[in-house]
Amino acid sequence: MALAAAVRPAGAVFGQQPEAAPKVTDEPGLPAPGLPDEVAQPGLHFFTAEEMVALRRLADVLIPKTTTPGAVECGAPEFLDFYLARSDRRRQELYRQGLGRVAGAGEIEPLFAPLREAWTPQPPADAFAAFLRAAKEDLWRATVSSRAWATAIQGRRRGAPAGSGADYWYPVE
Repeated sequence: MALAAAVRPAGAVFGQQPEAAPKVTDEPGLPAPGLPDEVAQPGLHFFTAEEMVALRRLADVLIPKTTTPGAVECGAPEFLDFYLARSDRRRQELYRQGLGRVAGAGEIEPLFAPLREAWTPQPPADAFAAFLRAAKEDLWRATVSSRAWATAIQGRRRGAPAGSGADYWYPVE
């Protein structure tokens, strides 16, 4: 009997059926099967050309290039373009309105007054202040999660030997 069980498929011996492959749905937020190909294609996914110029301008001021690459050098605006194309409508509208104000401003520095106020855990009541807070956080996360950032800071963190790659998780290819 043991020999017969060894040559039969497990489902025949134990009466189990193989699991069906998970179905891909069209629900928002779930990646589509062709997502890597879509990401690799150049072009804007969410922002207009004018909004992307405003976002790059904002990114360059909020997270400039210093001894480490800035948000623009790390591709943070392009990542946010991809990310916001798949975000909820409230977040998309927050960015649309905020970038509209940045695009229309001649001098960008006076717009940052809300960022100089003391931080509180409650979101700001002012929509533009909420946009600035969200954009700053999103740009920072996209910057420090990039390959360019990880390459630039390799070996600078305590506990991570130089060239170890411990600062960046490379995508599965």
